[in-house]
Amino acid sequence: MRLKISLQKIDVKNTACFLFILILLSGCSQVKNIFTYPKKNIYQHNKPFLYQTSIELKGGVFTGEERKNIEQRLYTQLDDSSRVIVNDKFFIFHPIINPPAFDTSQSNRSATNMKNYLLHIGYYSAKDSIVFDTLLWNKQQRVTVKYLINAGTPTLIDTFRYLLKKPDLQAIALHTAKNSFIVQNEPVTKLNVLSEISRLVDTFRNNGYYKFTSDELKMRGDSTIEALTNMSDDPLENLQLLAEANEQRNKPTVKLALLLNPSADSTRLKQYYINNIYIYPDYYPEDASGVANFNETKDMAGNIIRFHKTIILNGFLMQNLYLKKGNLYRQEEYTKTVNSFARLGVWQNVNIQLKEKKDSTGLLDVYIQLLPAKKYGFEATIEASYSANSNSNNVSVANAGNLLGGSFNMSLQNRNVWKRGIK
Repeated sequence: MRLKISLQKIDVKNTACFLFILILLSGCSQVKNIFTYPKKNIYQHNKPFLYQTSIELKGGVFTGEERKNIEQRLYTQLDDSSRVIVNDKFFIFHPIINPPAFDTSQSNRSATNMKNYLLHIGYYSAKDSIVFDTLLWNKQQRVTVKYLINAGTPTLIDTFRYLLKKPDLQAIALHTAKNSFIVQNEPVTKLNVLSEISRLVDTFRNNGYYKFTSDELKMRGDSTIEALTNMSDDPLENLQLLAEANEQRNKPTVKLALLLNPSADSTRLKQYYINNIYIYPDYYPEDASGVANFNETKDMAGNIIRFHKTIILNGFLMQNLYLKKGNLYRQEEYTKTVNSFARLGVWQNVNIQLKEKKDSTGLLDVYIQLLPAKKYGFEATIEASYSANSNSNNVSVANAGNLLGGSFNMSLQNRNVWKRGIK
């Protein structure tokens, strides 16, 4: 961009405006680092302090947008003592706030954090180098640190298998394999590994494995290069195998397998079914003492309803209950039941407890405790408005003046009409 200014057209009255324009332009230029400085008495004299940091990312298989986002993420991996905080003022002044004393160990720790981040997104062979530069200026020892990060080549997934050694779990995993987050020939990332484990935990819990957790699963990887472990007596064959090994190094792959944790609790690998369902439509905190007297009845599905007084119809309770007696336990039905009762507004708190039935094999009793909300809700609001009219050519004197108005709104809501949760 070329800027041409004629000084002959600027008089004394416009000098301040002209100077302001120059300041704005200088703030947008590349020379602003000249005006970057540490505030006095906030750094240790005669000792080097961190003046500036930069990160350059090389290698990797990224789109332009991905590379930009990853570079931003790398800055978040800087150790707290390796961060330079700059406060921009008037576009051209950039004072550094509390510049930290320079320490190579903190820079090395920051570089390690960056490599660990790249490892989590599939770059297992990332390398780093750090360039330090010290500038003496006005008795200050300013240190500039530049991190050169080479992401290298991503490690791709060669194969992925389920080795759960429990026929039921293995069958469920294979049946839902199309939804797996682990995809062949894609980079192996920490996020995808954790997502796959979480997906399987949810899948198993939706198939009766009520106690199953992520602790029962382990991901194992094998990146062994077979060409280096099968050396032949034939020199020509050996050269071919070494060439294949070098190619594999340039395109690293890993074989993944998901296994059951050998130390897993056997009760967590067992399916559970719904036994009795107990519903408390008007449950109060004091009822937790266990001495409350409840009336008791059963609905058409055999669910046991314990209540102090009838505040809701049994049929309405059944419409919002997705857990069914005799069915396999499913986590999604548990969550759906909680959400269904909670969104009605009849109850201010919904609590569902699952208790394993004593002296039984895989049976769960369900306790649904519903804390009622206030049946009636009252709301009142007052609104005021003010309008000022001025006397002008378009407004007559008779209509000129100030207008003040107000309104009062009141509403009364019944949250449980006809004991069916109708508002």
